[in-house]
Amino acid sequence: MRGRLTGFSLDRMFRFLNKLGIDVEITVKPKSNHDARISVV
Repeated sequence: MRGRLTGFSLDRMFRFLNKLGIDVEITVKPKSNHDARISVV
């Protein structure tokens, strides 16, 4: 794949990560005035 992620749904990518033993956590919270970033933990 050489780092190409197009063509994968989020669900499929999460299943790949889970099979590799990696937990996926998504956090949604209100945007503050000082923080306009998106972060995936």
